Amino acid sequence: MKILSLLLICIIIPVTALAVSSRLSEKLLYAIKEKDSGNVVRVINEIKQNGNYDPVYQTLIALWNKDKSSIGKIDWGFLNDDFIKINIADALIQAKKNGFITLDDDEFYKYSKTLLNNKSTLLVSMAMMAVANYDKPGDAQLFEGCLSTKNMNLFRGALAALVSMCNSDVESIIGKLNKNSLSVRKKAIVDEMLILRRNLINSGYCSQ
Repeated sequence: MKILSLLLICIIIPVTALAVSSRLSEKLLYAIKEKDSGNVVRVINEIKQNGNYDPVYQTLIALWNKDKSSIGKIDWGFLNDDFIKINIADALIQAKKNGFITLDDDEFYKYSKTLLNNKSTLLVSMAMMAVANYDKPGDAQLFEGCLSTKNMNLFRGALAALVSMCNSDVESIIGKLNKNSLSVRKKAIVDEMLILRRNLINSGYCSQ
């Protein structure tokens, strides 16, 4: 009976994972066909939260590469929207970082960096987080200018990107922040992010 149970578990888990992956791919393609940007992002976030389901990541790769033979009939022009593209890129960057997929993601890195000077603060914030995933020396300085901005979203986005990085430049940049000259709101964000950074470091995140 125990052997039978183990066999059933070994069968059920892959089938369940495949079913989840298939469901997420279908939801994503439906949202794209409906040209519903908000729903596309919600499904991509669901994909990121659900972990290692390789087939759905292959769908994301096919969408990025505009592989019409794999995807079928959709409005490919809709995928040119940077808001959609950065979400796809970020999902694939994180999937590779977590060991879920193997691919050359240098294209995503270069693309994300092109958005750092975008007029949209949302896109800039998302691009900073995407670039931060690579944790490359020198990239931390790219976010430093946003720490002096009055825009709270950019300020938070820059700090969030910085605290997620492990290279030696980060401590120096954060150390330059003069909390006495910051607004009450900015001080609260700094305190929140410093707690997050301490938790990440204590968890061994930067030792991996």
